[in-house]
Amino acid sequence: MSMDANQYAAPKEHPNRKNNHNNEIARKRRLLQEARNRARFLQGKDLQTLRDNMKVMREKLKVIKATLSSTAAGYNDLSMALKDSIDKSERRDGDLEYLKRLAAVQHAKREFRLDEVPALEEEAQQVRQCLPRLNLQGLWISGSAEMVNVTYVGDLLQARSVTGSAGAAKGDILFQTDLSFLTAPEPVPVAPEKWGGQTAVTLYPGEAKSTTNKDGSMVPGHFFLLMKDAGVSSDDMEAVSKFGFFFLKQKQSMIFQRPSIKQTFEVMRRVQAEEMERKRQWLYLEQCLRLDYTPPPPFDDGTDNQISFRQLENWNDHLL
Repeated sequence: MSMDANQYAAPKEHPNRKNNHNNEIARKRRLLQEARNRARFLQGKDLQTLRDNMKVMREKLKVIKATLSSTAAGYNDLSMALKDSIDKSERRDGDLEYLKRLAAVQHAKREFRLDEVPALEEEAQQVRQCLPRLNLQGLWISGSAEMVNVTYVGDLLQARSVTGSAGAAKGDILFQTDLSFLTAPEPVPVAPEKWGGQTAVTLYPGEAKSTTNKDGSMVPGHFFLLMKDAGVSSDDMEAVSKFGFFFLKQKQSMIFQRPSIKQTFEVMRRVQAEEMERKRQWLYLEQCLRLDYTPPPPFDDGTDNQISFRQLENWNDHLL
């Protein structure tokens, strides 16, 4: 009686189980790296305090340079101490650090140091991953009606409508804003009771689809971020709880937040039901048109009236 050697072989691991294990390891590494990256920079109220302190230190440095001679006793110590404090503070500001990295990339390109460009671009990309406004990819919902899918083209944020219920057809850009800039925008003071306890919000110029412009042109507006709370910590993995867009022409804003699983499925069911209803109406209209179609008369009645439904010369060209 012959025995099959494979009979006693260890069972092979299912490929899906191995892939899931590898994906989980990669996810944990990514989360760990993101936590390290985010800890480098301040967010929310901490960032605003840092910028206020830097502004004060820069003013002090100007006063020292204007009032003291470079040969005066203590001049070098005071100026160097302030410069060192300013440099350390700027390294905690993600916006300023990102601008420095981009400038270093452009400087290397201008001097034809092309061998250094990939490493500098990688450093800029690592800093970019720490900036909340440049990492908003995915689905966001406003209330229970409008859902958008956020994507990026470089540093250009584009929010495309998923539901098609706010003036833009499904798949069209509802609003967009260029988040690349030469200088970091200054926060604008706001009423804390209306902005989640925040006393200042950074506004980024953008443009949005207008419901009143029939040509589909875009109108100006402002994109803004809302943090979880006024005292959000620097190592918060999900520092941004909401963002919004203010439509200047309509003088109103839409606030978006991450949808729950339940909200996502509800939107999916609603969109699918709308698609099925449109398809049913299309088929019904097509059936009615075929039954009702008759050849047009061989003469012109001489009126300016719109051609009637029964006089369509080629109904295929008139279907929506």
